[in-house]
Amino acid sequence: MKNNEFERPDLYLYEQNEDDECLDFSYFYEPETHPCQCCGAEISGLICPVCSWEYEENENPYIPSKQNHNISLYEAKLNFGVFGSAYPPKFWKK
Repeated sequence: MKNNEFERPDLYLYEQNEDDECLDFSYFYEPETHPCQCCGAEISGLICPVCSWEYEENENPYIPSKQNHNISLYEAKLNFGVFGSAYPPKFWKK
């Protein structure tokens, strides 16, 4: 179906005819993701939107993290299991 003067020209991009090729969306940018250290959700940045844990390079999960309010990764995982967040309620913003 070809456009005529009364149709929106951008709508033709989404219509498929036998002569048309399939739309290729592989050229769109997809950010690299990695699992959150605390909850395991796939995230693309440094701070997890699910549990609010900020990625850190520390290999020992029992050492408190300065960038995460002096909470260790081990404690953050326990907090996530109980509260649904890496931090206990006293750190939540109201």
